[in-house]
Amino acid sequence: SVEFPQKIFELGKVTLPDETKETRTRDEDWLAAVTTHPQANFSEIKSVLDSFMANFGVEWQIKETLHPSFIEGRAGKVIVNGAEVGVVGEVNPVVLEARKLENPAAAFEVNFKKILDCKLK
Repeated sequence: SVEFPQKIFELGKVTLPDETKETRTRDEDWLAAVTTHPQANFSEIKSVLDSFMANFGVEWQIKETLHPSFIEGRAGKVIVNGAEVGVVGEVNPVVLEARKLENPAAAFEVNFKKILDCKLK
């Protein structure tokens, strides 16, 4: 049997706590992507993110970080113009098991508005 790589992209609203608002929340647009197949890895999802940023005309970098959703040493903060705009990494096997996923996965999520704001500066 042949397994085909699966990539999923989603742009949507994320509701975050914000004590300055009457509702104590605010909505932001975030872009997320995940790839899952037997050879899914950090390099693959970084390449997808790099293609997005290049096509959007944004220079960016990764700063290594610890994040419970990702494997230690295979996760990074996404930085644009010195501002942290998201996270990228290889999904932790504990997360895969909890979600009953059989294949490795790698993912990113970025705050689209922050990227747009950085681009317009």
